[in-house]
Amino acid sequence: SGAISPEQGEVVNRSLLDLNRSMFSMTASRARERSFESKDWGGGHGIFTYYVVRGMEGYADASKDGIVTADELAEYVRTNVREATKGQQNPTSDKGNFDAQMLLAFNPTGTSPGQAPAPKFGTWVLEANMDNVEVFVDGKSVGTVSKGSPLRLPGLPPGAHSVKGVRMGYEPDGPREETVYPGQESTVSIKISIPRRRTKAALDALEKGLEYYNKGNPENYKKAAMELQAAVAADPQFSQAWLYLGRVQRDLFEVEEAEKSFRKALEIDPDYLEARATFGGLLLDNGSYDEAIRQLNQVV
Repeated sequence: SGAISPEQGEVVNRSLLDLNRSMFSMTASRARERSFESKDWGGGHGIFTYYVVRGMEGYADASKDGIVTADELAEYVRTNVREATKGQQNPTSDKGNFDAQMLLAFNPTGTSPGQAPAPKFGTWVLEANMDNVEVFVDGKSVGTVSKGSPLRLPGLPPGAHSVKGVRMGYEPDGPREETVYPGQESTVSIKISIPRRRTKAALDALEKGLEYYNKGNPENYKKAAMELQAAVAADPQFSQAWLYLGRVQRDLFEVEEAEKSFRKALEIDPDYLEARATFGGLLLDNGSYDEAIRQLNQVV
């Protein structure tokens, strides 16, 4: 490779003809052709060397299987050298003297150098038709969206994810499945529109439970608990009934049951600040300071 005279090239060509088929050889040019060099090719390489190196790096992998074969390298170098020199230099290789599928280089990624890797993540832009809609992705809260103020979520793994929007006093939107596409930004719309309706049985039980609860003392708390349990049995999505059931259980020193009731209220209505504040107070009393701070930070 490099700049050689036509006479030298002819000698090299003749000397390579006797090599066996396990040897792959290419010459920089045909006999009596000039071999070019320039600073434009790798900072000063001969053009032949420049394209051989690039080909071995993976640019010659025409099949994109991560392997550069002798045939692929020969075709890549020949085509690019001819094009760059406007046909004045023509690399040669005698196909009869080597296995065309001889492996010369291996690129395990299967991508060409300089080619950007496939994007690994996608982005969602969450929008809502109402204010203060809390959004859950794969069961975890990712923030609050308001009308006209979308929430952008970059870095999501591609594939299907569940999304749910909740607002106190309304039926939730979801959970439903939406898809994240790698390297793409997609808009996901949350629509909150159906007011949550309570059954008469649930409302009556809540009213009786509050009546007993407000009278105080353990006996009334036990009666209140029975009414409030009837309320959540009639309407399992009745977050207010779960809150007061948790308060009654707390006052009866049934701490574990109270915690379950508060968590249920917040699962139904994550923006139920009264329930979150009450739950935070219970956690403080029990010494669960870290979680108490997390709950109370969402209230202030």
